[in-house]
Amino acid sequence: MRLLPALARIEVARTRASSSVASFLASRNVARRPGGLRIVVLLTLAVALAVFAVDGWTVAAANRSDVARAEVGAAEVLHVRASSPGELRAAVAAADPQGTQALAAVGSDNGAGGLLAVDATRLGAVAAWDPAWAGSSRATIADQLHPPQPAQPIAVRGSLRMTGTFETSSKEGPLIVVVAVRLASGLAYEAKIGPLVKGSAEYAVDLPPCRATPCTLSSFLFVHPIGVVGAVVSGDLALTDVRDARGPLDLGGGGATGWRSGAGGVAFPIDGGAQVTAAGTGTLDIHIDGHPIQDAAVEVADHPQALPMLQGQEQPDQGESGPFAAVTGLDGRFVPAESVGRGVLPRLLTQGSLVDLQYALDATGTGFDPLDYQVWVAPTATPEVRAALSKLDVVSTESLADTEEALSRSGPALALRLFLLAAVVALVLGAGTLLANVYVVIRRRAYELAALRAPGADRRVLVRSARREQVVLAATGTLLGVAAGLVAAGFALPALLGSSATGLPLWLGPAWLPVVALALVVLVALVVVADLGARRTVR
Repeated sequence: MRLLPALARIEVARTRASSSVASFLASRNVARRPGGLRIVVLLTLAVALAVFAVDGWTVAAANRSDVARAEVGAAEVLHVRASSPGELRAAVAAADPQGTQALAAVGSDNGAGGLLAVDATRLGAVAAWDPAWAGSSRATIADQLHPPQPAQPIAVRGSLRMTGTFETSSKEGPLIVVVAVRLASGLAYEAKIGPLVKGSAEYAVDLPPCRATPCTLSSFLFVHPIGVVGAVVSGDLALTDVRDARGPLDLGGGGATGWRSGAGGVAFPIDGGAQVTAAGTGTLDIHIDGHPIQDAAVEVADHPQALPMLQGQEQPDQGESGPFAAVTGLDGRFVPAESVGRGVLPRLLTQGSLVDLQYALDATGTGFDPLDYQVWVAPTATPEVRAALSKLDVVSTESLADTEEALSRSGPALALRLFLLAAVVALVLGAGTLLANVYVVIRRRAYELAALRAPGADRRVLVRSARREQVVLAATGTLLGVAAGLVAAGFALPALLGSSATGLPLWLGPAWLPVVALALVVLVALVVVADLGARRTVR
């Protein structure tokens, strides 16, 4: 505050030979009258309180918005009843064929922090949750959770028929050929084709669940029958003329690399035992490396062998190798998994795992644990998409707006709201005091004004002089108040907001745009008050 008279004295020296009478008078009045400092102090306190309140409210509101986005996941989340994740995924795809306005998700309380499986190909466009909170981005989150695979899903309808030629030097032993398919529901379905025999034979099996809605081919299994002493059976099996109810199947879309040894998404996972050596349209060559106890299998490589996942930043590891060697899947079994990052996850926050829904289904066996079926809706969803989604059996709805409203009724939010009210009152009092000061000061200077008017001083010059004096005081108080308010907010907001229970990093500001806007509004209002007072007091 002591700098103001010193600066005014510098202005006095500068205007000594100036032709601007208004600046000449204003600088000298500020320099010689300490009463103006009291106005600066009052305005500084009022503006500081206002800046603290506005900055604190804006920062807190932004943090509340982030918390709501993390807790809810999308602008709106519908909890629905569905018979299976596959049915829900198909219904959402039908309602939003563009894939930008809604996505299907299922949650599982798997005893390990929870598992949330979402349609990752839509996550970047639909979610209100920010992938940056888990070290990703909206552009890359799909490739992280749903990376491209060597093969595309192979649709199967109604039945499966083929010719098999098995060449082996081993003694023929009991080995059963089984085909595993993925139903539209997402569950695995296994159908016994028959015993594997030497030479050429016809193999056929009906697939009743795949008649109305196509299934996808998962794997061929070569299993030992239960209760029969196992034998080592090794050799090469050539499958030709492989067809379903509609014609030949293209088994070689990805070549031999489109298949891999073993099978995971079946009732009893099989680790290796067979390998595809060639694949084409209607043909598949398989080398079986027999074992007296262990079964053999080959599966379509249309999904990762290890399920990609994002982990909560406080989620403990499960497994001996890798950051996350296993996770409890949608069916309650441990499935191989690979961590692709850690952070704050939608709905799960700092615990649990986030995975792609389709890949999670590909790792599922013949049953599901109890699941929470969800539909996430983007704020840009059209009335047509919302109407289609409303036909689902909706049990309850969550929204960002409701969650933010609930958070705004918390203790810190109410305290900042009270600060806003106090700031408004303080600014009104500051402006009123500035106006009153104009009247008082000018009245005290009545003799000075009369002496100036007597030799012919222009009234407009005196008005400008009085206005500039008050504007200097108002501007000084405003600038000091802004600085003091921001400093106070920097010290107080961390303690007021506390650490985030969601694990999100707190944004502590400053909120420059509203603070600058407030300072400009206050300064303009004070200038208007100063001008009004100057015009009314200088007669």
